[in-house]
Order: sequence, then C-alpha cells, then structure tokens
Amino acid sequence: MTELSKLICLHPNEAINHKDRETKINGLLCRKSNSTVIRELSLLAKNIPGQNKNKIVLIVVLALLRRNLDCVEELKRLLIKYNLVNPLFVGIKVLLSGKSKTFGAQIKWSDNTFENKYEWLERFKGQFQYFEFIELFQAIKILHLVEPENIEKIVKEDKTRLVLLNILSWHFDIAPSDRLIEWLLKDSDELNQNIGFHFLTNRISYAVSDIWSYQSMNLLWFDSKFITDQKKKHRENLKLMNNELPRIEQFLSKCNNKTKTSLLMNYIVTQRQIYPAMFARWLIETGNQEYLVTEIKNSGKLRTLQYVHIFLYVVAKTKRKRSEITNSSKMPLYNAIVDKLIDFIKSQNGIYEWGEQEQNEFSNICIMLPSQSKKKLSRFLQQELETLAICDIDRLLRYKIYLEDERKYQIINGMLNVLHG
Repeated sequence: MTELSKLICLHPNEAINHKDRETKINGLLCRKSNSTVIRELSLLAKNIPGQNKNKIVLIVVLALLRRNLDCVEELKRLLIKYNLVNPLFVGIKVLLSGKSKTFGAQIKWSDNTFENKYEWLERFKGQFQYFEFIELFQAIKILHLVEPENIEKIVKEDKTRLVLLNILSWHFDIAPSDRLIEWLLKDSDELNQNIGFHFLTNRISYAVSDIWSYQSMNLLWFDSKFITDQKKKHRENLKLMNNELPRIEQFLSKCNNKTKTSLLMNYIVTQRQIYPAMFARWLIETGNQEYLVTEIKNSGKLRTLQYVHIFLYVVAKTKRKRSEITNSSKMPLYNAIVDKLIDFIKSQNGIYEWGEQEQNEFSNICIMLPSQSKKKLSRFLQQELETLAICDIDRLLRYKIYLEDERKYQIINGMLNVLHG
C-alpha cells in the first residue's frame, strides 16, 4: 500500500511521469483487471478494522484510476456490487479533513496574500490543482454518481477546500445546492463566504457581462439575423436578472451587515464597471455605512488610485432610497476615501510615481469628491510638502532620504496641481 500511495495523488509532486506511474501500478497490481482487484480488495477489507479499511479502499481505487482515468463507470458498478462505496466516501473525507497526521493532502493556497477574497477566486479560477489530483476527483465523481448528497458532507469537512474550489471552477458537473450556499455565506471564514457569494452570483455575472457588451455594440454593422439573435439573448438576460436579484437579496438578508458589506464591496471592486446597479444600492444603504467606512479605511482592497476611482464612482453616483437621504449623509464615506488617499502618501503605497495615468485617475477622483473633502486632502498635502528633505543640502548629506522625498514631492505636487487646477 505504501508503494501504491507514492504513485497516486497523495504525492502529486513526485517526479514520476504518467507512463512510468502506469507501468509501476500495473506491476504492483500484477496487471490484474479492475474487477479482479476490487473483488480481492473486498475480501481483504473484511479482515481490516476501522479507518485502515477506508484508507486501503481509497488507495486502491485511486491507483486504478491513475492507471486508467476513464474507468469511472466500471469502478462505480464494482464498488456498488462489493459494498465498498461507503469506505471510499469515508476514506476521501479523512484524506481531506486534516484529522490524520499520516494520511492527508497538504495544500497551501495564496489567498492570504489577497484581502479581497473574491478577487483571488476570480484571478485563479481554474488553477486549483485539478490535474495534479485528477484521480481523486474521478473518485469523487464516482461518489457523486452513486450518492450525490455525500459530496456536500465532504466539502464541509475538507480543510484543503480542494473540492470546493474545483466545483467553483466548473471542473465538476456539480451544482452547489442552496443549502450549501447558505452554509458558506454564514460561515465565519471569509474565503468560504466569498466562495458562497461566487456560487450565488455566477449566473448574474455572465448576464450582466452580456448586457454590457450588447449595450456597447453598434448593431448597424451586423446583418438582421445576428441583430435578432442578440436582441433575443438580451431579453433573456434581462429576464434572468429580474429572477436572480430577488434570490440574491434573500440570501444576503441572512448575512449580518458586516459580511454583506464586505461581499458586495469585494464583488464591485473586482468586476469594476460590470456589476448590477442594485448591488451598489444595497452596498451604500445606511445600515452598512459604519462597516463600509471601516472597509475603505482599514482594508487593502482599495490599493491603487484606480481602485479608489472605481469605488468612489459607486459612492458618488449611486442614489440612496428617498427615506434614507434625510437620515444619513455620505460624507463619512467621502472622508474615508480621503483618509485612504492620505494613507497612500504616509505609507508610500498605492501611488508609486506620478505620470499621465495617475494624473487622469486622480483628476476623475477630484471631480467626484465634495469640496469639503478636497480641502481636507489639500491641507494634508501642503503640510506634508513642508516636511520633505528635498533641498540641495539634503541631496549632499542625506542622499537616500532625498531620493525618496523627491519621488514623494513629485506625487504630492502633482496631486496639488490637480486639486487647485
């Protein structure tokens, strides 16, 4: 069994090519057919106690799948015949649960480098080690064909999130249930929350993208059949939007305001201009304002001028409900955005040089900022300018500091020129 485990996905980084693996597995199994191996495994399993039985069943099934990935249907029939489906299920659950020190899949993701977990999911979707663990996923496919309800049980105990992330990437033909989506959204883990929201918004994201493309299209350049097809598709997308928005709102109503705010902000910042207008309205509801101010100021989600511009557009252009207008001002949101710009200067992050792109982004930001917020930013920049070591004596005596402050001067001076221009 030890030799078999080395040849399957429990050790995906082993430097053994596919053909060598197949040859070695055939040698260990004495070139026996799948039916012979499973029959002999069933006899052996009767004399093996507890978890060892589950591990051995999983290892043998993975070895057979590594030998031939296309034998899913055959193995399904054999596992049902010899009552080995449940040991396979338990073996997979143990492998992914992280409860065993000697029998487990060890995977590290890079999500901790992204404060916006939805952005991380979008950036790496389809790159979650599917092919490195392909025989494991084929084994899970067998389970799904026999007992589909067990897949969610595996997902909920999977500490690696390997299965969940590959369902999200559509490597599986497995649609997450409403029950699973709600469980993910209400979980305390931020990545799980964003995976749930990704499942929830998947259909509407495609529809919004198609609607945006349709509205940007010059139909005069196309023939009548193409135009008719596009108009039909557009009507279908609008209908889907009308159906999906109430469903999404219902799920979000089950989340607390902090989670709801974070999820909507993550989505809008990631999708940039292509998002449902209703998402922006939900985001800037007065009940979310306290959490939104915290997100703007204390998270790294608005990490460049471009991200600030995208988000300020949402704040400035989205109208609140009439009942909320008299009860709450947007000024705390504008001030939080100014505080983020101030933090860019203090931390020397977010703006790394001053060029045409930075000037254009900042100009667009200033157009949307209220005069009170612009005055606050201007006062800070003028005070900061006076602290810079950029005179000739600094150049001679403190050259490294001079170089840093010279770059900072170019940025601050550029910002002030736009503010006072």
